[in-house]
Amino acid sequence: MRLLITTLFCLLISAAALQAQSVVTVSSNITTNTTWTSNNIYLLSGPSFIYVTNNATLTIEAGTLIKGDPSALIITRGAKIIADGTKTRPIVFTSNQPAGQRGAGDWGGLALLGRAPINAPGGESTLEGGLDPDLGKYGGGNNPDPNDNSGVLRYVRIEFAGIAFQPNNEINSLTMGGVGAGTVIEHVQTSFGGDDALEWFGGNVNGKFLIAYKTVDDMFDTDFGYQGKNQFVLGISDPNVADISGSNGFESDNDGTGTTNTPLTDPKFVNLSIFGPLQTPNTTINSNYRRGAHLRRSTSHDIFNSVIVGFPTALRLESSNSVNAFLNGDLDLSANIWSGAIDSTTTTYQDVLTQLNASNNTVVSGPADLLVANPYTTSNPDFRPQAGSPLLSGADAGIYSDPFYTSVTYRGAFGPNSDWDKCWTEWDPENADYSTAPVDYVAAYSAFTSQVNNNIVTFAAPAGAGLTYAWDFGDFNTSTQANPEHVYQALGTYNVSLLITTPRGCSKTITGTVTITSGTPEIAVNGDITTNTTWTSNNIYRLTGAACIYVRNNSTLTIQPGTIIKGDPSALVITRGSKIIADGTAEQPIVFTSAQPAGQRAAGDWGGLIILGNAPINTPGGQSVVEGGCDPTLAAYGGANAADNSGILRYVRVEFAGIAFQPNNELNSFTFGGVGSGTVIEHVQSSFGGDDALEWFGGTVNGKWMIAYKTVDDMFDTDFGYQGKKPVCTGYQRSQRGRHLGL
Repeated sequence: MRLLITTLFCLLISAAALQAQSVVTVSSNITTNTTWTSNNIYLLSGPSFIYVTNNATLTIEAGTLIKGDPSALIITRGAKIIADGTKTRPIVFTSNQPAGQRGAGDWGGLALLGRAPINAPGGESTLEGGLDPDLGKYGGGNNPDPNDNSGVLRYVRIEFAGIAFQPNNEINSLTMGGVGAGTVIEHVQTSFGGDDALEWFGGNVNGKFLIAYKTVDDMFDTDFGYQGKNQFVLGISDPNVADISGSNGFESDNDGTGTTNTPLTDPKFVNLSIFGPLQTPNTTINSNYRRGAHLRRSTSHDIFNSVIVGFPTALRLESSNSVNAFLNGDLDLSANIWSGAIDSTTTTYQDVLTQLNASNNTVVSGPADLLVANPYTTSNPDFRPQAGSPLLSGADAGIYSDPFYTSVTYRGAFGPNSDWDKCWTEWDPENADYSTAPVDYVAAYSAFTSQVNNNIVTFAAPAGAGLTYAWDFGDFNTSTQANPEHVYQALGTYNVSLLITTPRGCSKTITGTVTITSGTPEIAVNGDITTNTTWTSNNIYRLTGAACIYVRNNSTLTIQPGTIIKGDPSALVITRGSKIIADGTAEQPIVFTSAQPAGQRAAGDWGGLIILGNAPINTPGGQSVVEGGCDPTLAAYGGANAADNSGILRYVRVEFAGIAFQPNNELNSFTFGGVGSGTVIEHVQSSFGGDDALEWFGGTVNGKWMIAYKTVDDMFDTDFGYQGKKPVCTGYQRSQRGRHLGL
């Protein structure tokens, strides 16, 4: 605990320009409803304390930046603060010093005073430090209101607060005096406080998602009958900085002299993680560090399903009243993990150890035993327990019967998938850029662009270091590329969304529309063809998904003249017993080609066309599996029917095929495995193949008017007993690309 003092001044608000940023100086009390807007920076400057009085409400917009220089801000009884930030636009109270020169105690801090019960005689008190005896009062007196409402603090940071306006009389970062349960305290981070990070003087206010980061004195201080509930609470120490009074994770008293005045200090902290200064057993720390939890002076402070590690002493129970409260169950310490010594000031020390064991408490050697990912770094820390962590089990489920608490199965403030600290927090406030307002971590990502070419749309996302992208094109297709190209299958207007995630964990969804008024619809083919199917020339077909897409079950795939098929990157395989009827014309050839845009196509962009039949081959057993990595059953070929019919290829082009789905195991542009003479192969062209242009593995199929154009490997390859006729073949090979000469 520290003392607070102030003097009272009148209201003066003035505006000035500083490097094109509007700075509003607040140097006196706020007595009427007032709104601070995010386009300004507010400077608390003048008296030691600036009060919100007269039942006024101070509303602070999300993203607003407030700098203390050095005044504290006090919300008096009956007044309210509505500081309702967001994950991407937190409200920041910070130092007025420039980056690199900020330090603990640069300014006063934030205090909320309410009318909830406290255990001081008469039910009210004046906040320590010499505040105005009327404006500084807290507690409800003879008519306290446990549900008193002092407003909202949500997604709020308080940095470098806790100045000593008098010697040894610092202020806390966030002080709550007699604050009621009608007040909302959620997602609040205090950093580099000059005294305690968060202190509760009585009251009933609850809280969730609270962080005490590198404060000088105690992280969490409860006294004067505080009885609120708090869940998901994180504390992190700076090993080099501690207070001469002794710095703890928790310090809790019923009151300053240890009376049993009611209400008793009896808060509940659930799912707490405190990482003390001893990062390792060999870490050099400030000698003023004391205890993870110092529970004393008749407190009945409860801690459930939590972890407190890294302090020289894990737990000190001090005073017979607090020890007895623990032994009889009024002070509950259940299912917690500790590191350091267990200390008690009474002769019942062994009973304390027995009760701790019976309450499922365990002691580990230090933070490393927790298997927490990376809790101490200032660069994107990670507080999630990893596989095998003791935090992942052992929680006491009984506490979660209270509907205030979120039921979880882990101990500590974070589970394996928790990310409640992402985006809105700041782990390096000493160097953060606070020169302009508002604080908005995704403002730069306002829109994406799209360029429509018929039914092909090229999208471009906002650029930034370390961004990740998740597109939804509005037609059940998605992409994680920054600048994807998408082909729409039908005309119409599509609602497109882009989710951008930044390295600090902020996310923003950008929406827009694209309208397709022309172009050939494109149909994705990403599964096998198992029934008779016709591909029509008014569509483009894209082979996508699996490495090999099969026509099977004795089905026939009929492809109309003029149809375009794009490999992306799948191969098309006509299995034994099935047929392809690709019967184009000289004016309307059927084209199998790359899915890449013009100018970016290359050999090996996709798999190729594979036809498998039941004609004889010369391998042992009379059958084999086509090379290239396709399914060993569906890719089998060979049989005893020399006149087998696998369909028709007439006026067909296969371009940019021959991808290697397995290392050194490319597919060809055209592959014929055991294809019989009942099959028609006429007027076919292979271009820019990634391996052979046309290869026959056995079989008896004949062919006429065949072209191999600029393939990488062989033009024409025959093996495994192929016996067909090829009266007219033409090959053209570029020597610098090829590996072998053509047939």
